[in-house]
Amino acid sequence: MLVAGRAGRVYNVGGTAMTNGEMVDLLLAACGRGRDQVDHVGDRSGHDRRYSVDWRRIRAELGFAPSVEVGDGIAATVDWYRDNPAWWRPLTSVQTTGR
Repeated sequence: MLVAGRAGRVYNVGGTAMTNGEMVDLLLAACGRGRDQVDHVGDRSGHDRRYSVDWRRIRAELGFAPSVEVGDGIAATVDWYRDNPAWWRPLTSVQTTGR
């Protein structure tokens, strides 16, 4: 995107359609956890079952195609966080201003 992307353009990255529940299952598997770790909340108006992005532009203009399966990418991301707590642990104590 830095080389071939157009300034001011939005490039959504996508490639795998799945429900929110399927994503939760991938995250749980990568963390070695089960569904018992999930706290279900009551349904609400406009509750999304999944989120989807239109990634035609990044394919057409930049030739993007996913090179990593989403499950493998999630697992690698979880592993990185496990291996690098010095990077993220200080962020857990940051106070927000509530704005």
